[in-house]
Parts: sequence; C-alpha cells; structure tokens
Amino acid sequence: MFKRVRARYAILAFGRRKFPQVDRNNLKTDHIIENFTRAEKIVTKDTKVTSIGSCFAEEILKWMETNGYRTLNPKWGMVYNPKNIRLIIQAGLEYDSFNPKERFWDFGDGDIRTPYVKSDQSEPIKLGNSIEQAKGKEKILFGEFGKTLKSSDVLIITLGQTEYWASEKEYPFYAAPWAGIKDGDKNHKFFNLSHQETKDELEKAIQILKKHNPRLKILISISPVPLVASVLDGYSAYISAGRAKSTLHSAALEVIENYENVFYMPSYEIVTSNPQKSFKSDGRHVLGETVSKIMGVFKNLYTY
Repeated sequence: MFKRVRARYAILAFGRRKFPQVDRNNLKTDHIIENFTRAEKIVTKDTKVTSIGSCFAEEILKWMETNGYRTLNPKWGMVYNPKNIRLIIQAGLEYDSFNPKERFWDFGDGDIRTPYVKSDQSEPIKLGNSIEQAKGKEKILFGEFGKTLKSSDVLIITLGQTEYWASEKEYPFYAAPWAGIKDGDKNHKFFNLSHQETKDELEKAIQILKKHNPRLKILISISPVPLVASVLDGYSAYISAGRAKSTLHSAALEVIENYENVFYMPSYEIVTSNPQKSFKSDGRHVLGETVSKIMGVFKNLYTY
C-alpha cells in the first residue's frame, strides 16, 4: 500500500509545473512563457490583423503598423469591457439584433450621438443632426465594423475592466453617461460583471465571430493598465482594479480552453511581474520598452 501511494505521488510530482524560483530583478520573459504550449504561429507580414479592447489594444496595433505588419484600422475606438466588446461584434455582424431602447443621445441643437461607440476625441461618436439621419449613419457605422471583422484573419482582444453603465443591462454604454443629454433615460445604472457573466460575454462574442468568419484566429490578452476610478462602494479604485483584472484573467483562461484557434497572450503577466520597471511614473501607463518586450514575446509565440 505504501509503495502504491509513493508511486502515485511520484507521478504527480513528475507532472507538476513549478513556479520559477528566480530573483524578481532577474525574472525574464522566458520564465513567464516556460511550458507555454498553447500557442501557434498565426501571423505573417501578410496576415490581416485588427484589435478591439482597451487602450492597450491600440498600443499593440500601433506597434504592428510601425513594424510592417498588415493591420486593419478599426473605427470602434477603445472598448473597455467584455460586454461592450460583444455588443460591438454583435451589432457589426448581426445588426438586426441591435435594438436598444436608448438608441441615441440627443444633446440638442442637432447633435445626435451613439452611446455605444467612442470617437477618436474620447467622445460618443456624432451620427447626425436628426434622428432619421442618425439611424442611417448608425447602420453604416456598424456595417463598417462588420466588414472589418469579416475581413480579418486575426483579432486581438484586450480586456480592460468589468464595470459599465447602461439603461438596459444588455446594452452597455461605451462609458459613463454624459451630462446634458436631452430627454435622456433617467434610469441609468451601474453594473459590474461577475466571473460567470464575463465568461458568457466572451463566449457569445467568440461564437458570433466564428459563425461569420470561420477562419478567424482570436488572441485574448488582459490589459495591465489599472482602473483610474471605480463606482464600487467600500473599496478603493486600487482594490477594484485588482478585482476586475483577476475576474477578466481567470474567465479568459477558462474560455480559451473550450475553443480551437483562440489563444492567450501573457501581456498582463509580463507587466505585473515587475511593475516598478514596467510602468511610467503615473503607475498606469506602460513604458514603451515594456510594450516592445511584450511584442517580442508575441513575435516569438505567434509570428512566422
């Protein structure tokens, strides 16, 4: 009996992955991606790549453009949480299913905007001078999103946070409601995605993408940039940021296990393994050399 138990524990020990016992100052990216077998070479210089997500998604795309990769420039701006990412994907590929009660924000004087998409000026995108004009431009806008998603070979998704505002739970605004909305819905509410809800949104997004673009490869990462503020009661933004990142991280890794051609990029781990040397002095924005380090790992794992 004793020999059997010993043999069993010997097998378990043999298959165990060990945490790298190295000085934090000498921790290298090779330690982080040790035994990283769930990666494939999916990008060449001719691969059409786009990204959706937080500001870190934009950083990745800028790097790829600078280094001669073929990128499709998305027009959906920064998209912060998994529910809003799913909304953009679903409205782009299945526009007829997009039917929110609070469809537009009317600021008066012919200024009609969409609550669901962020412009380059960090404002809700202006759609027109009247509701009728806004409806036409909205359809064109989401149609462009659909074309980009159908044309892409690789989509990089960067998850940033779990908090969002909405008047209906299934239709998250791109950010908190703006002041000055004429006749707007006064029932705006704050929501925070649970672990299960985060998984559900990611799975819906992946399933819609696979339905309309079966060849698409998807690469998911977690933005290391912490929240600048939080509406959650009883906690500092620092604690709320940790909660959000841990939720996104665990949910993403669980979802990836269930799908082919969906991969993980360890951007978050590379930054947080040595935050003192990864962030600018504001503690939020990532240094350029850190982005280069991340993209070096990306090249190693995913490019030919």
